[in-house]
Amino acid sequence: MLRTTGLVCVLFALLASIAASTGCRPSGSTSDTERGDGVIRTTFYPTQYFAERIAGGAVVVECPLPDGEDPATWRPSAEAVNAYQNASIAIVNGSNFEKWVITAPLPRSRVVDTGEAIERPIVIETGETHSHGAQGLHTHKGIDGHTWVDPTNALSQAEVIYDAMVEWWPEHEESFRAGFAELKKNLTALEAELGTIDASGVTLLAAHPAYNYLARRRGWEITNFDLDPDAPAANQQLMAVRVAVDEAASGQRLIMLWESAPIEATREALSSMGVESVVFAPVESKPAEGDYVTAMRANIERLKAAIGG
Repeated sequence: MLRTTGLVCVLFALLASIAASTGCRPSGSTSDTERGDGVIRTTFYPTQYFAERIAGGAVVVECPLPDGEDPATWRPSAEAVNAYQNASIAIVNGSNFEKWVITAPLPRSRVVDTGEAIERPIVIETGETHSHGAQGLHTHKGIDGHTWVDPTNALSQAEVIYDAMVEWWPEHEESFRAGFAELKKNLTALEAELGTIDASGVTLLAAHPAYNYLARRRGWEITNFDLDPDAPAANQQLMAVRVAVDEAASGQRLIMLWESAPIEATREALSSMGVESVVFAPVESKPAEGDYVTAMRANIERLKAAIGG
């Protein structure tokens, strides 16, 4: 169960800030005073999408993250780090999401940390070290970096990007303002759609702790697990789900949110406990079709259909 305390949140935020300020220093070949190569580089898809919407083609936006890599655990090559060092603006999600950023030799004056827009970072107080498939070992303990999954957070982060772009390229302020206005309209509409969901009769479970900000804003209680959609759930994991099912209030519907569709064996095991599996993609990577906004709309529609709202 997710639990947060104001003091713990502040302490973790301060520690992350200190680590970033000491780790993100200019390399010997890249000075803070240089303007970079005129390109915006981001660490993963959501911030790339926000920057592209704001830029409207006036500035080049790139994301060096290779396809299929997990942005939270990626270890960039020297070539990729050099690309970030040379960017006019390097946009990071922050909130302890990209672990490599803390110690990377990036020019601080050109790093845009969108996580600074999050007023109360959520802290996950427990978490085991584990891996999913070919991904490296990691833990979800600490500051929750899945800020952008909540559209209101996403809007705050996009505004940080907008402000930085206007400061860096004032000659494009008018077009940036127009791009940001359209993006704001889309993100506000997503928030409004989420506001129509009544989850009062539902017990929400999460296969992955990616929905905490989304749940907090709407007052939803959510119980986190760490299930891999592409691998069979272990007996111990299913037993933990069973405990949550048994603790659910009588008459409550049980829904588990997934990053992607689980394999049939896992879906059936959960179904036998009365748990319905619903895909709510965090959109960490570019969707096969559409974009962040269309993917989030699809998420909301699936959840509304499952809840019956």
